[in-house]
Amino acid sequence: MLGDLARLSSCKRAVRNCCSIVGAAPWIRLNQAGTSANEIDALFFTHLHSDHTVGMPDLWLTGWFLGRDHPLKVWGPPGTREMAEHLSQAYKFDVETREHTENLPPKGAELDAKEVEQGKTCVHGPLRVSAFLVDHGPVKPAFGYRIDYLGHAVVISGDAKFSQNLVDFSKGADCLIHVAWLAPAKSPEPLRTIASGEDAGRVFVAVKPKLAVVYHYKDNNGLPDAVRALSGSVRDCTRSHGD
Repeated sequence: MLGDLARLSSCKRAVRNCCSIVGAAPWIRLNQAGTSANEIDALFFTHLHSDHTVGMPDLWLTGWFLGRDHPLKVWGPPGTREMAEHLSQAYKFDVETREHTENLPPKGAELDAKEVEQGKTCVHGPLRVSAFLVDHGPVKPAFGYRIDYLGHAVVISGDAKFSQNLVDFSKGADCLIHVAWLAPAKSPEPLRTIASGEDAGRVFVAVKPKLAVVYHYKDNNGLPDAVRALSGSVRDCTRSHGD
């Protein structure tokens, strides 16, 4: 996912300093995208399921080990601040030991956590990050994020099924990164908690991004065809990636 974000030249610097999904060993993915963990200044959590948060301590502390000298900013749904406080307590021994034995800057081990609502979340010069509500079944609230920078935009759906709010916040995006768990839907729409490839295709048809990326899938068997079946207008720019 991070590699595709970096392909949009006008957004490259902005998105390289932000990270959304923090699964296992995130610094490996960052290295593959040409970014060091200490370059990440901000994390944006869409929701607090473990597969989206388990890599946070790794990214947070590895960035500190590699030279980050300021707090890591974290945005996410209610519960994010409490999670950050407990992580700081859990790693207190490690942090205090390294401060004294490795002369690491104390500020770099701090977490600055904020909880988001729909709307403007973070503004830094020409960079604006906006959270928007998505439908992830019983997980409420769950968010997607739109990153605007110098006239270009990247949207990350987060874990979500089809919703008009997602479509509305994605309008005009250069790159839309959309979840799709399986190619066809396996359960009736009211029971789903996450999009199928067909659902992602519906969103791509409505938004018509320059680059459409499918991610966070269980099985990519038939996934590209399921997406393209409903998104012929973006046929030439549809890519699929795991996390």
